[in-house]
Amino acid sequence: MKFEQIKNNHINLNTTNVQKKILTPNFCAQNEQNLTEFSSEYSNAQRSLAISSINFKGKETINEGKYNISDETRQRMEKLKDAMAERRFDATTVNDVDNFIHDDNIGFVEKLVKSKGYIEYDIVSLMKSTFRRKSLIPLAEELCFNKKLKRLKYDAPLILNVTKNDTLEIAERLCHDKEINSDEICYILSRLNDENAELFEMLYNDKNFPKEDIFSVLDGAKGEAVKAKMEILSYIKDKNLNFSKEVNSEIVRGVTHENIEKAKKLCVNENIYPCFIADFLRNELEVEQYEKLKNNAPSHIFKKLTNNFSTLLIAVKFANLYGKENFNELSSVEKKEALRNIMGLNNDLFHDKKIKNYFPFLPKNQDEYCNILSELVKSISIKTDNLSDLEIENFYNATNKLSKELSVLSDEEFNKLEIRQEYSKNEFIINVLKETENLTKAEKDKVFDYFGFELYQDSYSKIGYSLSGYPSNSNDDKALSQIKNNDTKLVVEKLKYFVDKFNKDNKVVCNNKKIEPLLNDIFNTIPEMRTMINKKQHNTHDFDTFKHSLKVMQKITQDSDFEKLSKGDKKLLLLASLTHDITKREYYIDKTHPNESAFDTFYITKKLNLSRDEEIKLFSLIKHHDWYEKVNTNQKTTQSTAFDMQYDNLFDMATIFTKADLMAVKKDDEFYDKYSDELNPTCMEIKKYIAELQKTRPILPTTKIPNASSIREKVTIIKSDGSTNLKGLYIDKNGLVIIKYNEVEDWEALGFEKNSISKGICATDKNNAKINTGNIKFIAHGLETPDQLANFGAFSLPDSDALLSVSYMERPESKYRLFRPQGILLDVNTKYIYGGGETDSGSGCHKNIEQFKKDYVFGGKRESDRRFISNLIKETLDLSDEEYIEFLKNNENKSWNEITPVEYQKPLLEAFAKMSSKKRHHDREYNEMYVSNPKITAVFAYSMQNSPIGNPVEFLNSTIKEEMTNMEKMSNAERTSFLKEYAIKNDVPFVVFGD
Repeated sequence: MKFEQIKNNHINLNTTNVQKKILTPNFCAQNEQNLTEFSSEYSNAQRSLAISSINFKGKETINEGKYNISDETRQRMEKLKDAMAERRFDATTVNDVDNFIHDDNIGFVEKLVKSKGYIEYDIVSLMKSTFRRKSLIPLAEELCFNKKLKRLKYDAPLILNVTKNDTLEIAERLCHDKEINSDEICYILSRLNDENAELFEMLYNDKNFPKEDIFSVLDGAKGEAVKAKMEILSYIKDKNLNFSKEVNSEIVRGVTHENIEKAKKLCVNENIYPCFIADFLRNELEVEQYEKLKNNAPSHIFKKLTNNFSTLLIAVKFANLYGKENFNELSSVEKKEALRNIMGLNNDLFHDKKIKNYFPFLPKNQDEYCNILSELVKSISIKTDNLSDLEIENFYNATNKLSKELSVLSDEEFNKLEIRQEYSKNEFIINVLKETENLTKAEKDKVFDYFGFELYQDSYSKIGYSLSGYPSNSNDDKALSQIKNNDTKLVVEKLKYFVDKFNKDNKVVCNNKKIEPLLNDIFNTIPEMRTMINKKQHNTHDFDTFKHSLKVMQKITQDSDFEKLSKGDKKLLLLASLTHDITKREYYIDKTHPNESAFDTFYITKKLNLSRDEEIKLFSLIKHHDWYEKVNTNQKTTQSTAFDMQYDNLFDMATIFTKADLMAVKKDDEFYDKYSDELNPTCMEIKKYIAELQKTRPILPTTKIPNASSIREKVTIIKSDGSTNLKGLYIDKNGLVIIKYNEVEDWEALGFEKNSISKGICATDKNNAKINTGNIKFIAHGLETPDQLANFGAFSLPDSDALLSVSYMERPESKYRLFRPQGILLDVNTKYIYGGGETDSGSGCHKNIEQFKKDYVFGGKRESDRRFISNLIKETLDLSDEEYIEFLKNNENKSWNEITPVEYQKPLLEAFAKMSSKKRHHDREYNEMYVSNPKITAVFAYSMQNSPIGNPVEFLNSTIKEEMTNMEKMSNAERTSFLKEYAIKNDVPFVVFGD
């Protein structure tokens, strides 16, 4: 640190040798050069403190120089120290209080010290608040010493910390309102700001609005959201809508600037129950879908489907598919919509078994769920079978050679390129129309479903029709057997020839003979791309879809920044250039194609055996390739864009991609030149936000758990009770590998990393209690039912918006207690850990990334949660933001044993051990983090009654029924059966916690 920066950095004194040394007059008289000896002796924080003290040389205390305290106050402070000493406060607390005492609040401090009702932490917090704002002292005294307000005693510091001068009146009013308890007062004040003070007054004075809900409405209400909430409240009154208090509260809470008009329509729609309005807003259900369901279903069935929201949610999401029996009755668009909805709703689909009667293809259980997902993907006619290593290598070689051949072409030479197929798309469409002309629409749809494409009427097309989807003859006899009409079956048999002719035996011809064989190699590997050749775009574009894609590839390769990328990133960017418009609708401006093309490319490229990280990176590049257009037209903020592309060098790649995409619109750079002046400043702004996000990215080192089979290989003896030659390891009669956590003495013997320990590191928590911790840590999620495992299907798709709440834990009986006594242990890539800490964030399976962006970043109401872990590490290791970013880069995805530098491991373990775990109501002791893309590495269970566990095999098979959270009495055998089945099927161990 530079001397001038340090000199102005005021740091509280610590009770160490440094404190004694720097307060001596001789030391304070020294200058900067004389600090060499001191610098080598003490830590960064202590050195900073020492240098800072130079600014106060000759003063008796650092406080004297800092606050200009009077002699009289200094004398009273000495007495105060004695009083605090009598209360046995430690020296650190005394010094902390010293730093926040001044003439105005010294009397208040003395009262606090003499009061037996305040702990050290409260006193320091109160001092911080009243030192900053003198006007808070009267309120502080009233909160602390008014017997009528005794219930607020421990909340006083929090109230004062969040109260502003202009909200003092509101604070006093709330404190005297008997209808509002102390927790709610704190919550309301913590969410109150200048923007929403008027909204508070409106809600507080509205007799029809529950006071206990004011906090929920204020939560995050700012800017346009405040106006929207006030507007809907007035609208409900103006229309004389006699909703209940609860309904009013839910509606106002759910209204935003974006959905205010939709909210108004819902409020006056007589067909929608008022109690469902907020649910419609929260789940982004459209009124049109609801009306379609009403029109499709008979009235008596419609009533059944809409009498509770969990059923209504599913029914409305699948309104287009009501009564349809098989996949072959669905269009490709409907299949993709169904696929997304099935994955997004996951275990919600299983709550109402009767809904299957009206939506026959919906899954009843987890096995059906997985099978249906597989069948849907297959029915879209995208082949996901892996290619051989040689075939994959040949494909990438062809792609690289093609990019190099394109890069040496001038714009004029590129414009003269002619690319066609011997059997054209239009010829194929004409043949299909001829063969299907005598079939009804329903039977035609079955034919199209079989081959995975559709024909739709298009007035812009010369032949009157365009094609969507990917013609493929990859379906099997089972799909054909679902077609009952013999005429339809005959058409299918005839069309097989034409589909193969288009999809397989169809040479690509190009007037550049170096490029032609490369194109054929690429199309033979990814035949889905054939539909792009000669697919016309809207008038803005000079090229068809495929030639535009080649132009994007050319401009990417010619960009000097492309050469700076790794081989893997080059591969992904070239792949993205080829497929980024693969679903783009012919002739039209298609705003949905970035997401649709990313979705299809995710499945199309399964055959290339990409890693999970590569899949997600490729998906993100394609999904966000229109980011500049969205930012430029105010459809998306630069902050939201930064969040979406904050990891690794994704935005650098996206910038190369965007420039190339703009340059590939016209035959010259005309279209790019139109926007280039604004592009660079926009990029710089997004990079600035990405840099801010990088400073607060959390990291949670977790233990790498070996798979069950590798642990099993180390076993030489299995005794009759399931115990083995390895202490703490058991194997039951079904081959289930069980780790009894607290019995294991040698973790390395089980295949865990070297130096893994579950105990042996001592730490002190915030209450000065001793904690015995280790370096084995887990990310865990509790489960109650087998169907909840279906949630993890939703997390496996890159465009899933789902977030999972998890706990960061060690052995639960020592500190952290999960809300459910069984569940799963997870491996999560550091880049997919979004934030969290010592707070309760609500339901574990109903969070999403878009809401996270609103609440947890760039000034969101819970931004402190996102920063919790990064701040903890920075403070513990005394790291600057830049040093923290470097630390994060060097330690991503590492376990505690792999953290570098090695000397960081112990202090960090001690710091993490201090994390509060009793922040939830009813003593539910666990922290909460937010993650996506988790991988299950083990399952776990512990005793519901916290009773000792002997043999873990007997424990898991026990049939004695016990109380279980949120469920009826269950035995260990019942509650863990689905986890045992999962562990055996997926080769993961079962960890049993408890002594």
